[in-house]
Amino acid sequence: MLAIINSIAKVLIEEGGYTDEPQYVDDIPQDFKRPSFLLEKVDDGTQALNKWVISNNHIYEVTKFLEKDRRGNIDSVNAYNELENLKKLFRKGYFEIVGTDRVAKLDEDNGVKGVKLDDEIKLILTLNFTEDRSSDFLTEDYELMGNLQLKVNN
Repeated sequence: MLAIINSIAKVLIEEGGYTDEPQYVDDIPQDFKRPSFLLEKVDDGTQALNKWVISNNHIYEVTKFLEKDRRGNIDSVNAYNELENLKKLFRKGYFEIVGTDRVAKLDEDNGVKGVKLDDEIKLILTLNFTEDRSSDFLTEDYELMGNLQLKVNN
């Protein structure tokens, strides 16, 4: 989980240019700075695709706390533009997982969603990992049946 959060942070910094905004993981301090990001895993689930293959779905949220003016308001037009910029960072459908040779693939249908709330925007990333479990069930410890000859009498 932390590798994926670090990978999302890397995309924000290296591809998005968000080098000055603090990034918090799973929790924000009481007097947090704006603008800033909160990165967190919010849900996961497993689905069997067939007897041997399972699909693991993980949902991560990237929340950007927007800067407020002196009256405590945000610029709504800027908020929607910022949300679109964040979506563009993940539109290619995958990103590299830091410290591995794997990539995280975003769900084809629901991979990148965004929503604007009162004074923040949320980017919802749904990742899919498929896993072949056939090696868990097939071992060489069992003797395989050889040829079988049957005589059938009519």
